[in-house]
Amino acid sequence: MAGTPEGKSCCLEIKDAAGVSAAFNDYIENEFLVMDENGVVLGIGDGGKTSVVELNSDRLPSALSAVGRGGVPASGSPLDIKDFVGSRHLILDSNSALHGIELDVKKIRFGRIAIQDMLGKVTPGGEKRLKVGFISGFVHVAFYGQSQVIGTTNGVVHSFSFDDNSLMFAGGLRSFGTPGCSTLVPEKEYYNSLVSMHEHASGETYCSGMAIGARAYIKSAYPNRDIKNIYTVNGAGGAAIDMLKKESASYNRMIKQHVALINLLASMGEAYHFPALGWSQGGSDDGLATNPDVWETAVEKLRTDYNADILSATGVNVEPVWITNQINNYMRYPALKGKPNIGLRQYKIVTNGKCTYAGTCPTYICDFIDVAHWTKESQIKVGAYYEKTRRGILDMGYWDILHPIKMTTTGKFSFVQFNLPQGYPLQFNTEFVVASTNYGFSAEQADGTPIGIDRVRLVSDDTIEIRYTDVPQQGVVLMYGQTGQIGDPNAADGSGLGRTHGMRGNLCDTAGNNEKIYVSASEPEYPLHNWCWMFTEDMGVGK
Repeated sequence: MAGTPEGKSCCLEIKDAAGVSAAFNDYIENEFLVMDENGVVLGIGDGGKTSVVELNSDRLPSALSAVGRGGVPASGSPLDIKDFVGSRHLILDSNSALHGIELDVKKIRFGRIAIQDMLGKVTPGGEKRLKVGFISGFVHVAFYGQSQVIGTTNGVVHSFSFDDNSLMFAGGLRSFGTPGCSTLVPEKEYYNSLVSMHEHASGETYCSGMAIGARAYIKSAYPNRDIKNIYTVNGAGGAAIDMLKKESASYNRMIKQHVALINLLASMGEAYHFPALGWSQGGSDDGLATNPDVWETAVEKLRTDYNADILSATGVNVEPVWITNQINNYMRYPALKGKPNIGLRQYKIVTNGKCTYAGTCPTYICDFIDVAHWTKESQIKVGAYYEKTRRGILDMGYWDILHPIKMTTTGKFSFVQFNLPQGYPLQFNTEFVVASTNYGFSAEQADGTPIGIDRVRLVSDDTIEIRYTDVPQQGVVLMYGQTGQIGDPNAADGSGLGRTHGMRGNLCDTAGNNEKIYVSASEPEYPLHNWCWMFTEDMGVGK
């Protein structure tokens, strides 16, 4: 293509309505990437010039296929490429050179970041992540965290073996010495081989939910690929972040287990792939009222220590995305005085655009068996959401949760636009989460005075309208997932927490209408809607 910087390869891939395509060379390492939900759209090289153009649309004119072969339309006139609503994307002049780019900035995002934020806050050379995709071979799926991860309190649904492509060590999912680990296999044989995955009698981890989701998707999207997922579990019950750091017993067990897996695969002549690690923790730090800055710093050190220790022990460079769920049972901790803590910091780290952490689901959608643990069915659901997020990372290079991306407040009205992770419209769902006050929305003035809300409604596929009883003043915040508490959040049977009586919200998308999983005989088709995470956001009034 004309204008390509000297010495740099260029990739042009174009598909017309009939599927005819043309492509040049391979992916180029760019200084900056522009992404859409399907992958790379543009790459900006060191010199500031476009070095990658990738289009895949059934709405492009078939004449475009000629351009991919170095030609132009027979008329010789410029080719104007538009989408189905008439927004102009690319203009090629009569010499087949890229002449201009015009984008609908209301919808375009650069990587995970909205264009409005990009132009104001982010500079070229920022964060980027290459799509890994679902590749044939052995893929490690690991978990680390508190008792929910090791699943020793909730009973078992999936005690039978999964398919031959869902694997675990012969000793079981949990590392040797982890609470709930198998005592049937001696330590010297624990990591010597792989077997079909199943849950032991000690309880459901997240792994069965992940395996259900992974197998269904792989069979549908990649039926001819030989993909083998290997599941591992590590952690400690009641563990604050300080109990999971480098040199702790649970950390050492995890490193030993992961090194053993890398070495086992090497002895089999197989490569090791590890795109994402499941991280589920924070409840014990809420109980201690840990400062969220301290917590985040400790988590980031744990992440970097892990990468460094695996590299040192095996020579394999790993940098998995850390996938996390959001904790929402903060009302049970008196030290927090009715305000969320670690859950809001989890929201922050998965929405900061850095692709280091990614979010699954808020846990207000779960049922509890006590003040800290979910039912075995909820464990499976959360596991399925972990797989859904991992799938997004593999297929798109990132995953962005359902959360507000733009808020406009005028008089007594706010209009809040949300990111739609998969493009499905919003809904207020009261079938799977009991209706909460104002569907979970609340607001406070800067001094903490509540602002009444008398209407919340959907006004478009991605936007809601909120009407207040008083005019919001400077410093006002909008909150979600912080209404609906009924009864005692410390009730021993967990009845004061979760989707029925706990702090919760009803906003989600409709993605689950097209994606359901088998949880148990009582829930054979559970829809995997993307649920909005709990948040507290400044409305920007007076700024």
